[in-house]
Parts: sequence; C-alpha cells; structure tokens
Amino acid sequence: MSVKRRLLVLTSTFPKSPTDGTPSFVLDIAREHAKHFDVWVITPMVTGAKRCEVVDDVKVTRFHYLWPLVENVADGSIMDNIKKNKYQMLQVPFLIVSFCCEFLFRVLIWRPDACHAHWILPGGLVAKLAPWVPTIITAHGGDVYGLNGRTIGRLKNWILADSVVTTVSHDMRQSLIDSGLSRDARVIPMGVRLQIVEEVKTPKQVVFVGRLVEKKGLEYLLEAVKGVDCQLVVIGDGPLRLKLEGAAPKNAVFLGQISKRKVMRTVAESEIMVIPSIVAENGDREGLPVTLMEAAVCKTAVVASNISGINEVVVHNESGLLVQERDSVAISNAVVYLLADPKVRGALADSLHQRAGDFNVELVAAKYRSVIEGVMS
Repeated sequence: MSVKRRLLVLTSTFPKSPTDGTPSFVLDIAREHAKHFDVWVITPMVTGAKRCEVVDDVKVTRFHYLWPLVENVADGSIMDNIKKNKYQMLQVPFLIVSFCCEFLFRVLIWRPDACHAHWILPGGLVAKLAPWVPTIITAHGGDVYGLNGRTIGRLKNWILADSVVTTVSHDMRQSLIDSGLSRDARVIPMGVRLQIVEEVKTPKQVVFVGRLVEKKGLEYLLEAVKGVDCQLVVIGDGPLRLKLEGAAPKNAVFLGQISKRKVMRTVAESEIMVIPSIVAENGDREGLPVTLMEAAVCKTAVVASNISGINEVVVHNESGLLVQERDSVAISNAVVYLLADPKVRGALADSLHQRAGDFNVELVAAKYRSVIEGVMS
C-alpha cells in the first residue's frame, strides 16, 4: 500500500462544523483531495469551533491567536468584519503571527509535499515562510479587487512572484495579469456537490443566499421586492444584518445562517434566486458566487447582476436574466416577469442546470489535483 503524499491547506474562511452555513468550498475540495492525499487544513479559531478535528479524513487545526479573549475577526470575511468594526483590525497582527507559527510548526514536524493557500492574504503570505515547499495560491476575489494601494500591491506582487496561481474567474485572471501580479494564472472555479435536491416549488418564493455585506447588494433586492407579490427568503448573516433587517419590507424574512442541507432545500423550493451583487466602494466584488452554482444544481431560475464572474456563467435570456448592478427597478421587473411566466422560468432554470456539471466538485478537485501533482513532481 503506497503512502499518500501530504498536502497542507491554508485558509482564513472555513466552516465551524460540517453543517453550519459558512461557505464550505474549501472543505468540499479538501474532502476530495483526501481521497488522494493526506490533507491537513490550518485555519484561524472562531467561537464555537473545535480546536482540532477530523472531517471525512481531512485533519483540521484551528489556531488560537488571542485566547482567552474573543477571537472573531476571521468569523466570516476578515475584510468585512474590519469594515464594520475598525477595532477588529487590532486582532489581525496577532492572527498573522499565530498563523505563521502554526504553519512553520506543521511544515517542520509534518513535512508536507505541497501547500495550497487560499487567498493571497493572509494564506499566500504565510506560505512564503517556507519557500522550499511547493505552493499553489488561489485568489478568490476580495484579495484581488478589494486590497489595493501601492504598499499592498508590492506585497501581493512579492507573494505571487514565482508562485503557481489559480483563480476562480476569467475576469479575475485578467485583472491579475493587467496589474502585473501574475503572468499566467489558471482559472479553476470552486465546486459544488451535484446532489439533485428534489423539492416542490413554493409559489412566488424568491431566495437570496449570501453573507450580508456590501458587495452582495442585498439592499437593492429589498427595495426591489417592495410591493411585489412574492415572499423573499434571505439566508445568511453578516455585519450589515441589523441595518438590512431594519430596511426590509414585510414580505422579506431573514433566516440567518442555516445548515448547508437547509440552504439547498430552500433554494430548491424557490422559484427564483436573485444575486444582486455589486462592486463595493473599495473595489471588492464577487469572484464566482457558489450560490449561482447551487441554483444551477437545484433547477432554480436566476436573476443576477451583469458583472464579471456572474456573466461568465449566466447568458441573458438563455440561462437567466441579467440586470445592471444597483438597479432595483430592473430587479423588480425581472422578478415580476419570471413569477408570471412559468414556461420562461422553467426554460431558464433548465438551461442553467445544464452548466451544473462544469462545477461538479469532483471535476473541480481533479483540476486542482493536477496542478498540485505538477508542483509536487
């Protein structure tokens, strides 16, 4: 029996448990990698999570960086948490130092054959401490679009220099090339499990899934459904929740963060998913929303903003309806149109569903595995 080669995964966003609502794409791919590699994930501690555990053969270590004080800057998006409360920035130096210490300890004791760092910062930065370990750095969006400035740009350039780089959309790849950060980043999206969820559609139910932060654009959807004969179900949590709930119409209900199984069931029950994403004031934007792939799997029609990443998958009037970002009237008109015409709604959902296979987590993980094995050899 051959010994599996060792893959160390660095990430700053990771579920507290396999059933919580935190985006699970890093865990999903790690599970697939565990079929071929010995996988160990290092990620910051968040309240309520276990310090060490094994999830489907994936070893997970969450490192403390402020214990016994509150450790919450990595609970969700670090950038969004800091934007809500600037004092959380004080946690970041401790997080980075602790991340570096945990990483070096694992490298020296466990001796991985390769490292996969998700996000340029902090994961890619931490991985630079062990240049002898072959490393792949995956950019997801905020680390490309939302971290700007001369000093940050030089830091990112140093991190990505001579590194194998992947990203989740063609627009992001071009942005990396245009800014001189990468000469040839490879595009590999995140993946979803193609477990078809069969649910009876709930008439006039519209769903939104995502972290409640600026770039998700939920405020424009809330404005759009005012006066529309529908029920908007909002799934997700985040720093803007109280503000958004305060501005929500009576036909909107906030479920908060729920399990992945409940998310998929709710998406499958909904007639429409709306993805009203925007380019935030600091330049941050979507890469390729995993929720779009979930809608494809569940045969749910999509109304989405016509922005990069999304429009690489959704073709207007073929696999969904695209609207200009921040345009509540256009969102409202699209929702009313699809709710009134089940034939068009079904056709758009079926067309999008045909793209679901492109995001099969097994296929996506195989692409990443090919890159990983390439740097190991």
